[in-house]
Amino acid sequence: MTRQLMLRASWVRCASTISTYALIAAFGFACSDNNTAPAMPNQGTSGTPAGVAGTQGIAGTTTATAGTTGAAGRVSTPGASGTGAAGRAGAAGMTMTADDDAGVTLSDAGSQPAPDAGGMVVPRTMQPIDPPVADDCINDVTPGDHTYSCGGLTFLALIDPMCTKVACGLIFDIHGATMSGAQMRDNTLLYKIAPSKGYIVVNPSATASNTGGTWDLMANPPTVGNFMDRMIKAFHVDPDRVHVTGFSQGSAMTFWFLCNKHELLASAAPVSGASDVACLNDAWQPRVPILYENGEKDQASTIDRSRMMVEQIKTQLKLIGGDEIAGDGHYSRKHWTAEGGMEFDYIEHDYGGQAVLDGHCIPGGIDKANTGTNNFGLNATTCTTGMININWGELVLQWFLDHPRKH
Repeated sequence: MTRQLMLRASWVRCASTISTYALIAAFGFACSDNNTAPAMPNQGTSGTPAGVAGTQGIAGTTTATAGTTGAAGRVSTPGASGTGAAGRAGAAGMTMTADDDAGVTLSDAGSQPAPDAGGMVVPRTMQPIDPPVADDCINDVTPGDHTYSCGGLTFLALIDPMCTKVACGLIFDIHGATMSGAQMRDNTLLYKIAPSKGYIVVNPSATASNTGGTWDLMANPPTVGNFMDRMIKAFHVDPDRVHVTGFSQGSAMTFWFLCNKHELLASAAPVSGASDVACLNDAWQPRVPILYENGEKDQASTIDRSRMMVEQIKTQLKLIGGDEIAGDGHYSRKHWTAEGGMEFDYIEHDYGGQAVLDGHCIPGGIDKANTGTNNFGLNATTCTTGMININWGELVLQWFLDHPRKH
């Protein structure tokens, strides 16, 4: 078995020969003194499937002059609305209009709020910004797909042209152990679907190559956090639309952000990586809405650990509700709320397909064994077995669209 697969498989149980530090360094979880597996929050069953965000219209080429002095605007054709099976309706495709004086307006007029979720804040105007400012790490601030090196780590960043003119949101999409930023892109596809919705998408990478990187969960999170600060400053990011998501070790990184940089976050979406959530207590302010997902067949972030973590979050944050808002017998989504604008959604699924850890996978991606160039076969992490009816990247994007920072 390769070193990478051994690292992933060591999640399954703790052995007396494995040190607590080694487990934390590899996955962000430690064994208890009696060598039992690390506790994971109890997770409730997910509710009925939320609708997938509608496809955003591609920017049109027709321009219209605003008055006699206004700059030419750009109008895109709205995409069709999406709908979830017996769940919340998907967001309508966005209409974008832009001019130099008024900024860019994102409109989701056809979207419907989830039950008790408060709904989407739309339309939203993206304000004009000064030109982006490069620094010693972010040395190219032009539109495009960039690779930055900073603090010994690599960062892939997709910058839409509009994000050099108006204040865009920011999404950090963080990979798991033995993966890379390029491979994570293939699992969520956020770098493809989010920029046109007004987001810069950053995929941090623990390696400069395409595969094989494992995070040092002691040293790396502050470096990634520092790069987030740099991106916000360089591109004059909208402070109400900063988000983070991550898989496995990336989930542990996401919980690090929730504990240590939550004042920057509008919402978050960890997946398959139940973690220490002691910080999510009465003193944890401001509240940050969280979408969490875990597979029932997950052999790394086991379902028992996940459910234990969810129960801990529910208790500590005094969550109420728990109604199922989506589901089809193979996945379930439940929704809770609490004071301070807190919302928590939890999804469970029975999918599998990851070669070693089965349900430790992400539904909806294209990262499959023996295909593509960003994995080495056995560590491909897109779910491939079961009645897969959800797309994690689309659910995450919809969560972020629905949950900008509330004032």
